[in-house]
Amino acid sequence: MGRISGCAGLFLLLMFFSQISDASSISVPASEDPSIASSLASGRAEYDGGRYSQAAEIFRGVISRLDNQNEPGPELVEALGNLASALIAEQHYDESEMTLTRAIAILRSEKPNYQKQLPVLLGTLGRLYQETERFQQAETTMREALKLGDKLLKGSPEYLSGLHNVWGVLHLRMGDQKRAESDFRKALSLIEQDNRENDLRRPQIMANLAVLYSAQQKWGSAEKTLLRAIHDIEHWRGMEHPELCALLSNLSFVYFNLQDFAQAEVVLRRNLAIHRAVFGSESAPTAAASVHLAELLATRGTYGEAAQLFTDALRVQERELGRRHSDVATTLELFADLLRKTNETAKSEEMEGRAASIRLETDFTISISRLPNVR
Repeated sequence: MGRISGCAGLFLLLMFFSQISDASSISVPASEDPSIASSLASGRAEYDGGRYSQAAEIFRGVISRLDNQNEPGPELVEALGNLASALIAEQHYDESEMTLTRAIAILRSEKPNYQKQLPVLLGTLGRLYQETERFQQAETTMREALKLGDKLLKGSPEYLSGLHNVWGVLHLRMGDQKRAESDFRKALSLIEQDNRENDLRRPQIMANLAVLYSAQQKWGSAEKTLLRAIHDIEHWRGMEHPELCALLSNLSFVYFNLQDFAQAEVVLRRNLAIHRAVFGSESAPTAAASVHLAELLATRGTYGEAAQLFTDALRVQERELGRRHSDVATTLELFADLLRKTNETAKSEEMEGRAASIRLETDFTISISRLPNVR
């Protein structure tokens, strides 16, 4: 998330709109093997519950069994698409891209009677490109997905909604707020046509709309939209669903900008509690949540608790991410700021020196990677 005071701290949520949401709605032929159908349903249930690693393992098992068959079928494409979505949720982008590429190649080469899956998978691939900041590839892929979607998915508004949601995120990240708002409102209109309960689609689109409002500094609208999205997820998926984490983090950003620091602290404490329950206390995501809360506590003068949170987070990040990771540099910088406030100058300067060294190395690596023909 970065520093609370910076607009870069906002998350952009993407709706998990692939077959994982409801495979039946894209009208693929039913599996002849009841155990395959049961496994796919179990994987979707794990995914919907936010248990992405467990979902991925189930889908890998289905793929392994189906690979022994002579001809690829709709179940294989569905399992590949679902695995890709679970991998994206865990930020395993390389494996997800390979998985999607395989599924799309099957659909392009075989011209099967389950061709409706193609725009859905292209939308997932466009989402992956957007998340990995390959915006030109994302734009090209999303144009094809929408063109095919308008042709093949007229009876499935939930999938068209997903395509417009990803398109809106892409436009927002590229700085076109007007087109982003149009896309998000189109996505909401389509999802209202679907009119189903117990669905994460609507709150996810609303959360993206709230990001747009925040970028426009419409803090009241952002707060109202986020609170409604949070309520829907709590009502449909429970009080500790991982989808709540990004929404709560964004809500704390809104309260910070409204100068309501007490409410921001309440929200960030809950965010940290959910991280601990879902990811465990010794995980990198939980360390990041600890840093967010520590930063706010430092601004409010709660130095002792902030220092302990920074210390614990730094230990976990160095172990899980490596001592030269950019997140480690961010924590060192924030911790150094706190130590200056408590007159621990020598330790603060040591941390600033370490952070500067990591930044120099990271900036050099990024610059080299952007040279022509360097991947």
